[in-house]
Amino acid sequence: MVCTICHSHCESDNEQTFRIVIRDDYEALANIPCTERNMFNQMSGLNYKADDRRYVFDVYRGHEATLIGGDDWTKFKRDFDVGQGNVVVFDMTGEQQRYMWLELRLKKREELLKKLLQLMKRKRLSMMITGLKMH
Repeated sequence: MVCTICHSHCESDNEQTFRIVIRDDYEALANIPCTERNMFNQMSGLNYKADDRRYVFDVYRGHEATLIGGDDWTKFKRDFDVGQGNVVVFDMTGEQQRYMWLELRLKKREELLKKLLQLMKRKRLSMMITGLKMH
């Protein structure tokens, strides 16, 4: 379910993992879930490594929302072909942060849940999945 405060998917049972749903292919900024805002209190940038590529996402902290964006966010989305309907999951544990993203353009909800569970088992992630809407 989408949060009315930050317009993101806030629910998670893991404080070190959060997800961002890409709503538009051309979206220049992405909302950080409000439950994760405190992690970004003193940050002006998020230094992130994915598949041996380094990205520095700009962090914009407003009164009601925290956003990431910038040239490297655009480059990250282009490098990994991330677009509308995808979910980017950020894992902030350990010395090096990791990411993954899921294709949500599946026709059946059961198919989506099966893929998510397989990925979570393979990556040893624990996330709460609720309120998914299929197009």
